[in-house]
Amino acid sequence: MDRYTDILHRCIKRDRRAQMEFYTLFCRGVYNSCFRILNNPMDAEEVMQETFIKFFDHVQDYVLPYPDLERKLRRMAINASIDVIRRRRVLLVPIDDNLDCAEDVYGEEEEADISVEQIQQAIAQLPDGYRTIVNLRLIEEFSFEHIAQILGIAPSTARSQFVRARKKLEILIKKLVV
Repeated sequence: MDRYTDILHRCIKRDRRAQMEFYTLFCRGVYNSCFRILNNPMDAEEVMQETFIKFFDHVQDYVLPYPDLERKLRRMAINASIDVIRRRRVLLVPIDDNLDCAEDVYGEEEEADISVEQIQQAIAQLPDGYRTIVNLRLIEEFSFEHIAQILGIAPSTARSQFVRARKKLEILIKKLVV
């Protein structure tokens, strides 16, 4: 039995030390997933903690191989983060906003000298709805159909919101680079 499996089985027996070891294995990835959606360290920490509590309450239902379990935990955290955004009722940016994004932004890419930190800073400046869709699509690599299912919207709405978010992100990045 490998270390991971041993920890998981001890978690099923409610071993507090095993739960702490398990938490240490996965907390960084779960927190990062929460933070990318919520853009607030305190909210991300709270959702992460709630995710682990929920997991430990039903740990026997989640006996999965390591990579599958990590994906499951992150998905639980993302769903909980989206629930926080929904409670704020600011998920999607209205279609009639000032940003004209009807054209396809998938044309030729310009090379820019930009750092990962600048991209993260620009993503953090996006409205909650845009930031959520950008993170789900680009970071978590969810399909538009899956994003639509998670957010309770049509796939075409997810696509159009992503195009709008990407256009807004391009504008923010250009401001940072200048």
